[in-house]
Amino acid sequence: MQKKYEDWKRSKEWKESLGYAQSILTTLNSADNDQTRIHFLGLMKDFCRSSNLNTKKMHQSAVAEIGFVQKVIDLCKTTKSSELKASCFLALGQMSFQNKYAGSFVSSNHEMMEILIDSLTSTNEENELIRCSYAIVIIASNDHSSHYDFLVLLPKFRKFLDPTTPIPLRANAVRYYFFLSFNEDKSVHSQLISTGAIPLLIEIMESRNIYLRYTTAAMAIANLTGSSMDDTNILSARDILTHIVDVYRLTIQGKPYPISSNAYYTGWHVAYALKNLAQMKQNRSILIELGITEYISQALISSDQLLVEHSLILLWSITEQ
Repeated sequence: MQKKYEDWKRSKEWKESLGYAQSILTTLNSADNDQTRIHFLGLMKDFCRSSNLNTKKMHQSAVAEIGFVQKVIDLCKTTKSSELKASCFLALGQMSFQNKYAGSFVSSNHEMMEILIDSLTSTNEENELIRCSYAIVIIASNDHSSHYDFLVLLPKFRKFLDPTTPIPLRANAVRYYFFLSFNEDKSVHSQLISTGAIPLLIEIMESRNIYLRYTTAAMAIANLTGSSMDDTNILSARDILTHIVDVYRLTIQGKPYPISSNAYYTGWHVAYALKNLAQMKQNRSILIELGITEYISQALISSDQLLVEHSLILLWSITEQ
């Protein structure tokens, strides 16, 4: 990212991105009512979206560079409008989405992190909760050090997993458990498991409800229980292995899962989940039976170094006696 950023700084496109982002921020600064502020926050959010990955990352990074996080802090500290806060959090999440550099402007800002945590714990407004929890899980996906800040929210996200919770909040709770399950600190895993979330994640996986992110739930289960899955589990090992192997097969081909959807998964996330499941000897023969070696061979020629790394560990695991 650092080299890419240095290359960007010398480009005409980077200067144009900075200029456009700054013009939105300047107009946002001069707005004299909340509806106008919400409108320009929406423009900032949309600027951070693009079908072209490189353009999207450039725009996101430009928004971070011009001081957008400080503007969000100022707005959140001075407004009583839940709608305005929700718009702030949505734009912040979009700025940080799949962009560690832009996201670091949030996770390294103590005041912004405090606002996110306080907002999630103090509001009862559904839309604000949805947008705030979205921003939190995006930051957690980028920066594992933020997990320790966000663990204080564990009771809140555990509650969001309940079947009576609105679907968008339940989906964000699934993502919270999923992203924190990639933390290598086993004490983090212990805290996640201790909430009793696994049966609820299993229920969500078995629902096959794409809006609840059932595949994300499956990978969270794999990461949290893969090395200890046994006959006492509600979900059979074969079910979860078959599911995630299917996701792996399609993901390394650049296809969505389910195939008819627009849900794309990060290759190394899927390989990581399978790697955890392969820690149990009885799972290895099932993985081989499901054709995992062929899919690993395809993954190993990928330009995604994390996918290659975790696929290699998976290969070593299934061949270990």
